[in-house]
Amino acid sequence: VLISTNQNIEHRQVTTKLFSGLIIGTLLVILLEITTQALTGRVDATARDALWIVSAAHAILLPFATYLVFFYLDYQILQNVKIIVKRLRFFWGIVILNSLVVVTNFLHGFVFTIDKKGLLHRGGWDVVLWVIAFIGFAILFSDLYFHANKIDMRKKKFLFLLCLPVLLGAILQLVFLGTDVLWAGMTITILLIHASLQNSLVTIDYLTGIFNRRELDEYVNYKLNKTGEATASGIFVDIDKLKSINDNYGHLEGDEAIRTVASIIQQCLRKGDFLSRYGGDEFVIIPKTNDPDKLKRLIDAIRIAVNEFNAKALKPYHLSLSLGFDIYEGNNKDEFFALLDRHMYEEKRRKHGK
Repeated sequence: VLISTNQNIEHRQVTTKLFSGLIIGTLLVILLEITTQALTGRVDATARDALWIVSAAHAILLPFATYLVFFYLDYQILQNVKIIVKRLRFFWGIVILNSLVVVTNFLHGFVFTIDKKGLLHRGGWDVVLWVIAFIGFAILFSDLYFHANKIDMRKKKFLFLLCLPVLLGAILQLVFLGTDVLWAGMTITILLIHASLQNSLVTIDYLTGIFNRRELDEYVNYKLNKTGEATASGIFVDIDKLKSINDNYGHLEGDEAIRTVASIIQQCLRKGDFLSRYGGDEFVIIPKTNDPDKLKRLIDAIRIAVNEFNAKALKPYHLSLSLGFDIYEGNNKDEFFALLDRHMYEEKRRKHGK
């Protein structure tokens, strides 16, 4: 997974750096666990000294690797580098404090002790570290709760799923002091993240974070060829005068406008609705419902949300959308898109007289 991740052309992204750090930390934890098991029970002085060094390295590294899980998942929720950096400062304080306690362990034995039989015994410091770790996860779940309206339902469920293996491993290791199972939970989480990243490369539009054209085509084919249901409703969305935004404010601002529209539409969707970028400045919504009245209410909600965004005057330009919708009966994907496209251009001509 580490090799695959670092071969990614976007390896400089914050999320990929955090993920790479998480993988490296977990790999080191596993290697230290293996070495600890090999040295445990040996009574010669050299083996006991080696066990002390390995156990100290493990105690220093484990919080580092654990907290990287928290920071990776939290960044997926917040998507805000500044907040993550502020929290990293607190994290580094904990790591330094932990390192000092571990390095001076030979004076107090609060972190671990090694008896005459060469057996390792965890000390009370483990409990302190786990309490801090659980505070981190409490912050994570609170971020997930308070930012729920900004996160797609499927992504929210997946983030909860990613937390569970690490959280379960932490609980088991806290309840049964002396056991080492947290690395297993971290490994499962890494594999789940990796599978998700591979899937995203195929199905997710890089600019907006919503589904791409490939996934749209597959979804519409499924809807139109579903047994006993050859009907699908759709809304075609086009950003008016995006070229003007590009010309006057630059293409980066044009990209930002596309991302903003995607975010506005997402916030108006209901559970089960499907949103995809069709291409350029065009989007397609496949609502779960085929009720014309509900489709109109969804379109009205999108228009209201756009007007509210413009009223805030966050940008030097106003966003405007042309929307075309219909309910299609048949099983030809191209006909379906052509129908929606035609209705969208009819509205555009009504608005702009072209």
